[in-house]
Amino acid sequence: FNFLFGYMNRNWEEEIDVPVGPDNGIEPGGLDQGQPTRFLPRRNRFVFRVQVPPDFGNKEMVWTLTTRGRTEKAFATLRPDYFINDVVMASETGALGAGTSS
Repeated sequence: FNFLFGYMNRNWEEEIDVPVGPDNGIEPGGLDQGQPTRFLPRRNRFVFRVQVPPDFGNKEMVWTLTTRGRTEKAFATLRPDYFINDVVMASETGALGAGTSS
């Protein structure tokens, strides 16, 4: 199984650098899971994936990012309602036109 992560950098101009470490880490599994360290402006979908074993079960993976004193978290689980297939990915990247996946 793979967890897919993206991010939203809420400005149009500034690229932010946050090295892997306490301000840019993923748990469980160690801080460095291949996450970005440079954050381009605006929304960036499906930027990286983290592979987890099928027996990951009901655990939760958390990506924690802190910049300028503000902490944001992204969560991932193996719950079926969070599964993403090719149709969802295509709709989120504009390949289906209006951005709908139903």
